[in-house]
Amino acid sequence: GEVKGSDPARGITRETRPAADTDGPGAGHPAKVGRVRAGGAKARAKLVPVGDADLRKQAHNEVAAWQLLRLLGWADLGVAAVLRDVAVPGQGHLSAAVQEMLSGDDLQLCPDPRRFAIADTLRAAIFDVLITNTDREGNWFGMGSPRRLRLIDHGHSFGVHGTTVESVFVCMHANDRLDASLSASLCALTTDALSEMSPLLPRSARASICARQRALLGGASLSEACP
Repeated sequence: GEVKGSDPARGITRETRPAADTDGPGAGHPAKVGRVRAGGAKARAKLVPVGDADLRKQAHNEVAAWQLLRLLGWADLGVAAVLRDVAVPGQGHLSAAVQEMLSGDDLQLCPDPRRFAIADTLRAAIFDVLITNTDREGNWFGMGSPRRLRLIDHGHSFGVHGTTVESVFVCMHANDRLDASLSASLCALTTDALSEMSPLLPRSARASICARQRALLGGASLSEACP
């Protein structure tokens, strides 16, 4: 279930500590810790307390979303994420989705989506349709300079908390269809490629990706590809 390549959990040099952006009770992901990697780069671990099935699914979704972006050739739109057991003071080791932190020019979160390049917002819209993102209503993305879109937080996707896509990017491109270059990217989502995600996503979620892929490749608009 781990992604090959960039590994935000590699080279950890300091103890875990509470993340600065830890959500309050009942909001977002309630159990996060920050990590510091060799060289000062930062990562964030979204912890999975023992027995918490919902947070376990959300952690798997974070990694599956990153893996899907890589399959599409769109890794520049996201942040690296892997599954790891991490040491938590007083709690031993807990499973977690460990992600790169947005840093430097990527610190501006949730800006006006119209400030991004159209090619990037269209890819984001397609991605949100494929993963059934129910939680990007003007939030959970960052911007660097110049106009660099970075998508974050995909826990509420793949049918975990419903199947109605809620994405500012899909709203922007509701009537758009694929061009040749985007079609080529979607063709990378073969059954065999998606089957490698079976430790992360149930068969129903992978079938949903395939169904939406077929609809888009068949000429459906972004809104038409959503059930």
